[in-house]
Amino acid sequence: MASSTAITAARQVVPLILAGWLAACTGDPQAAFDLAPAVPHPQRPLRAQVHVLDPFAPTELESDRILVRTGQTPAVLAGARWSAPLPVLLQERLAESLQNAQVGDGGTAADYNLETEVRDFELDADQKQVVVEFVVKLVSARDGHIKAVKTFKTRAPVASTDPHAVTAALNGALSSVMVQIVGFVAASV
Repeated sequence: MASSTAITAARQVVPLILAGWLAACTGDPQAAFDLAPAVPHPQRPLRAQVHVLDPFAPTELESDRILVRTGQTPAVLAGARWSAPLPVLLQERLAESLQNAQVGDGGTAADYNLETEVRDFELDADQKQVVVEFVVKLVSARDGHIKAVKTFKTRAPVASTDPHAVTAALNGALSSVMVQIVGFVAASV
């Protein structure tokens, strides 16, 4: 059982490593893209502080490469990368989005931790759409009790595989999800 899991994981990771190595060998410059925080409507002031923890992401999303999926095969978007590893960008932008809504992550001792699992953040080339999916848990920093859990998922069409079009679509989908997460946190605390 364990060996079949390792083989499956290797089949998913090897194409990403190979694509990254090939891109590095070609010497092609890659444009670096960033993500923007959401600007949700201000929420009611919270009685608690919320801290955004490092997101958990599958291995294929733990880099600065932009993921493209064709069928079940992962690859990376040629000529483009994120400005930092994706989990770092997502943590920073979610914390900024909470601050923009005056909800949390003000730097003081946290009453709650926001745990995020990134399930999808990619271009689905077959469907010509981007997919963003997070599972978010609001956890008591004092005793580890889970206060609330919710899955957020959105899809957005993308006209082409041009890096500007793909990253703009991913940014828009992420903004929509972050606005929903801010509302979830505000309603749960």
